[in-house]
Amino acid sequence: MNAGAPTPSEVFYSGAAPRIGRLILWLGLPWTIAAFVWLGWKGAVGAAAGTLAGYESFVSLARAVNGLADRITSAGSTESGKRIVARFVGRYALVAAAAYVIFTVSRVALYGFIAGLCLPVLAMMCEAGYELTVALRRGL
Repeated sequence: MNAGAPTPSEVFYSGAAPRIGRLILWLGLPWTIAAFVWLGWKGAVGAAAGTLAGYESFVSLARAVNGLADRITSAGSTESGKRIVARFVGRYALVAAAAYVIFTVSRVALYGFIAGLCLPVLAMMCEAGYELTVALRRGL
């Protein structure tokens, strides 16, 4: 086997972040429908906004982690550490600002927004179950 070629398990596990990102968006649809049923249209709009904010937050976090890892492991990284940290902090500032604006408009929409922000956690839990199932079946 070629020493530089990735193993099947490395290929499988390296796809976790993109799978989680897609799953966040897929879970957002029934999540938004449920918010509409329970909280009305304002809750559904808040849930949709929370889903999109959660997705963007997850993607941004994945980029920041990869950027920091590249910065640590290779001296040739072109991205500055300050920029990585600024994006990391800025992500939370934007979410907090969006939550504040939504809170001032409608408390029900805020509940939906917060529920939508929880989707990345649910998607990661689903990914963990999927990885466990694949590992047990394939012996990875």
